[in-house]
Amino acid sequence: MNQDQFQALLRTLIATAAGSLATHGATTAANLLNNQTISGALVILAVMIWAHFAHTAPSSTPPSASPPTASTNPPASSAGHVVQQLAIMLGFLALASFSLLIWLPGCAHLQPGADPVVVRCEQVETDAKASFDLALHVEAANAPFWATNVPAFHNFCNWLRTPTTIGSTNLPRCSAMLLSLNDLKHDYEAGEASSNALVLAFTTIDGLGSEASNWLTVVTNTPNL
Repeated sequence: MNQDQFQALLRTLIATAAGSLATHGATTAANLLNNQTISGALVILAVMIWAHFAHTAPSSTPPSASPPTASTNPPASSAGHVVQQLAIMLGFLALASFSLLIWLPGCAHLQPGADPVVVRCEQVETDAKASFDLALHVEAANAPFWATNVPAFHNFCNWLRTPTTIGSTNLPRCSAMLLSLNDLKHDYEAGEASSNALVLAFTTIDGLGSEASNWLTVVTNTPNL
């Protein structure tokens, strides 16, 4: 196994570990393993350890009385050496994944029988609602100022609060989207909607919630605002 093959194997194992963690509710750990910076760092560290063992000189042996004969076969210990390197790397990866699962805050553990799609949907509902509410509160407290100084933030909040009809009720657009997502979640639980439809819906709202959070970061941390 050469270094390129080993790196490909490591990346496959990292992706598999991330998927397993997400399935079991450890979304924070899964997101970190899926992050290119984190996964790249793991691969670089593993390759450094690989290089250390691959280039460590073998222990010295007494000189032979006669010159060694040429042989086209590698030493018998070569295969064992590669296996040892691979075992060390796999052990490191397993330890890193286990540490992320145990020590990282926010790694939710699913209750027995809980559907990870529903759990993730409910997390998005909670987080997005909090971001929407805070962004709208900050903007409404001084709307003329934001309209003049940060018009994009002002326009985004106006978009969130645009009246939208759900049934016979007019709600702000952000509330209508969350209500529709909640209805779709119940349809999924009843077997009347697909998981793909639910994932697409909560991914869209999660993106809007992240946009609200990003705007809050901008308007609360930019000097002279």
